[in-house]
Amino acid sequence: MLWACAGACLLPAAASGASHPVGMPGGKTNMVGTSELPRGPRIPTLPHNIRMSLATLEAAAETVTIEIRFFWDDLQVAVMERTSDMQFELAESPEVDRVVEAYINDTVTVEVDGSRLTGTVSARGVQDAARQDEVMWWYRLEYPVSGSPDRIYVKNRLLFNMFEDQRNILHVTTRSGRERAYYFSWDEEDVHVPLR
Repeated sequence: MLWACAGACLLPAAASGASHPVGMPGGKTNMVGTSELPRGPRIPTLPHNIRMSLATLEAAAETVTIEIRFFWDDLQVAVMERTSDMQFELAESPEVDRVVEAYINDTVTVEVDGSRLTGTVSARGVQDAARQDEVMWWYRLEYPVSGSPDRIYVKNRLLFNMFEDQRNILHVTTRSGRERAYYFSWDEEDVHVPLR
């Protein structure tokens, strides 16, 4: 079931009358077993108990921009697992930008009229926090589009390769200024988003 709401709400509202807990059945909140990961240095324990990415999508005439915020440790571990590089560390460098860009393009599908678009990192940053495990990294990707499409297809599986309880929220501002929010989980990972 895909959950959506108008405005910038963060609590999902079920599209149907059925209730659906935010967590996985049985209240699971643990990471996929590290025994499935390639051998190498031990992956650090991740102390925060919420697994979520927050993204904004803005549509212009020839570009769709998506800015995604992650907890730094969740992103680092997911990229380590995906690339099998247990030495990978987030850093503010073009080399790391390319690795994260590849990870995002692999886990977030953006399509217009059935054609898959490839995003390019145009900016990144770090949002500090009082606690180390709450530091957020953000990446802005630009997706070129031809014409002004009415709809865009988004499949968001960010961090699903690591966390059973991962949730992703996409806040969309259409060309007309209308705002919507979409909620992605393991059983609802894609949506067609109106852009007008």
